[in-house]
Amino acid sequence: MTTLVPAANVFDSLSSFFDSPIWKFISWMLIAFLVLMWLALAVWVYKDARRRNNSPGYPRLMAIIALLIPYFGPLLYIAVRPSETLDEMSDRELETLALTREAALRCGDCGFPTEPGYLICPSCQRKLKEPCPQCARPVDPRWTACPWCEHHISNPLLRSDRSFGRQDSIPSNTPTALEEPN
Repeated sequence: MTTLVPAANVFDSLSSFFDSPIWKFISWMLIAFLVLMWLALAVWVYKDARRRNNSPGYPRLMAIIALLIPYFGPLLYIAVRPSETLDEMSDRELETLALTREAALRCGDCGFPTEPGYLICPSCQRKLKEPCPQCARPVDPRWTACPWCEHHISNPLLRSDRSFGRQDSIPSNTPTALEEPN
């Protein structure tokens, strides 16, 4: 026949464990761990907020919220923090600028890659720039002076946007196949 352990003995042994110095040490270590984790989370919030926002008061405010609302303050910060750090935003802006510059170095008609010094597109022969009358370097059609030789450009054809379209190989006075010759 099996003997049943009296319930009083089990509760007495549990009570004696919770009154023992081992349990007191474990409970103090657990409390110390939770407090240190709370403080570490507040420091992390402060450092992360500094990396994500230029405003001097923002990191302090977020750290105070993390301190005042233990464990839920950092969760609140994670919910409202910017998605990118300042370094990531700067890198993204530089990438966007580089892509914009790369796109600007393409022909407006055919999209062929061009160089800043090209006068015409190597693919479709579209006029991209005119040479400066004095130094023969490429001059943007919007410029009124050559930046290299300081020559003032007074030729209206050089500055008009109409002269920078696709070059036709057929002169305007030559009849096409659809027209009858005079």
